[in-house]
Amino acid sequence: LQDPRAKVAVGRFHLEWLKLAYPEAGAANEAEAIAAIEDTVRTVTELTYADNGDFKDLFSVSYGFLNGVTKDLYSVTGSATALGSNGFDKYALDPIQRGGILSRAGFLSFNPPPSGRGKFVREQLLCGVIPLPPADFIPEAPEGDPNSPPRERWAEHVTNPACGGCHRLMDPLGFGFDHYDDHGQWRTMVGTWPVDATGEIVETTDV
Repeated sequence: LQDPRAKVAVGRFHLEWLKLAYPEAGAANEAEAIAAIEDTVRTVTELTYADNGDFKDLFSVSYGFLNGVTKDLYSVTGSATALGSNGFDKYALDPIQRGGILSRAGFLSFNPPPSGRGKFVREQLLCGVIPLPPADFIPEAPEGDPNSPPRERWAEHVTNPACGGCHRLMDPLGFGFDHYDDHGQWRTMVGTWPVDATGEIVETTDV
């Protein structure tokens, strides 16, 4: 880690691990994606080098490197605790809403809810394997009854024999992140329904 090139490698490793990728120039989400990625890279670099942190600290770190985009997204109003570079300064974050790297816009916006987030937990944290989808698989969100709670609509994925073999391993884990919308913004309601962020771990003996 003392090699000057290692800092770049640390950032690149975490981008790949968390499934993040820089957007194409001019993309609709370019500013939001870059801000989210910079927060992730700068936070893990600071945690590794300045704090001498370890893997467990990734899941509790309560500061981030924000610009105007991520300050608004995280509803941060206080002053920076340290100045950074290129408009990304260090801020203390709410440890309940933003504690840990998986509560940040990088992971949350690049891993769609609930399946993408649950898939990450299953494969990258629990070392499980999600079977490949059928060859004729068409990715789409379940329609369900528009008057039913969102969780009930997603339950179709688990109960449908064509989908349930995979989604029962992902969706119950991904529901634990439901306080965050597709962009990673904290929410307490989904439409007119209160957020239900209870999750479930199935088919593992590791926890």
